[in-house]
Amino acid sequence: MIAYFLSVLDSDEEFRTRRALFKGLLIENRHETFETFFAQFPVIYIDFLNTPVDNNTWNSMYKCLQDLISSVYRRHSYVSSSLNSARQIVFQQIIECNRDLSRKEWEDALKALSCYLCKFHGKPIIALVDNLEIPVQISIDKGYFTEANRFIKNMFSEFLKENPYLDKAMVAIVDTSNKKLDKILPANAWEYSLPSSDRVFQYGFGFTETDLITLAKVFKVVDIDDIMKKTLQCKTGVKPKIALYNPQAVWRELYLRLNNM
Repeated sequence: MIAYFLSVLDSDEEFRTRRALFKGLLIENRHETFETFFAQFPVIYIDFLNTPVDNNTWNSMYKCLQDLISSVYRRHSYVSSSLNSARQIVFQQIIECNRDLSRKEWEDALKALSCYLCKFHGKPIIALVDNLEIPVQISIDKGYFTEANRFIKNMFSEFLKENPYLDKAMVAIVDTSNKKLDKILPANAWEYSLPSSDRVFQYGFGFTETDLITLAKVFKVVDIDDIMKKTLQCKTGVKPKIALYNPQAVWRELYLRLNNM
């Protein structure tokens, strides 16, 4: 949802439709923050949620990561026309997921895209990374973490570390218990986090644990732990980490319980 909030839009109609998505959320009431950030940034959003668990080898995982990077490029294909011919060729090869591209070209792909978007829109990009723990955990379970770590770490070091085309970044993960994530992300990745001065970016797009406890008291629901388990949306990578719960899913769970009373 944060990607929808931040991403630049092409038309007034899109603007009105997108703005309606945030009606009633806490972020809407933070007027200065809303006007400063809503639909103002080129955004690179990469989500590892659908990484297949049957990637039994590094080679299959590598192809999966290439496919994911390719899909990110396709979302921003409009910038290709602004590039020189050499870059257009590589851009198109990434869109087509050309397996013959060098490993270095794949590792640099997200940083390169941030450069293209920054120059096209005239402002630095915001990076949003979701569910990074999934391919990491798969690589651990299948025994090729060393290879996965090398590629993913190189990719994010280029993308998040000292990237002049990057304004801010947020890395959101559901399972924060995996200590190997700290080995993959650049040591200073958190320096690029969304504004810590306004913590609405950490909790303005979902219910916090405090919100759920309050709702449980209001509606006299006792199995709050079960609701938390079923509705967990993410734990923000921004420090300190805060669990966010999907509002629609929370209301659905409350509705089911109230109807069964």
